[in-house]
Amino acid sequence: MFFFIPTAYPIDKIKEIKPTKSVLSSPATSLSHRLAITFTDRKILKSSIPLIISPVRQEEFIRQLLSVNPQIKHLA
Repeated sequence: MFFFIPTAYPIDKIKEIKPTKSVLSSPATSLSHRLAITFTDRKILKSSIPLIISPVRQEEFIRQLLSVNPQIKHLA
């Protein structure tokens, strides 16, 4: 059994969101509906690798992020 530890990330530091088919190990449970989130500061993830997630309601998730930080580059 796997457990995911909830982690908060600063929305104001998100640089870009784009769809990805990456198979990197991550909290993304889906293999086909994944998003790669890149931050403006590499210290947030302690890596240059993007955060890979698979939100259930992907478009709603993206709209919410953009409502908080309209500077996020969204690549569809």
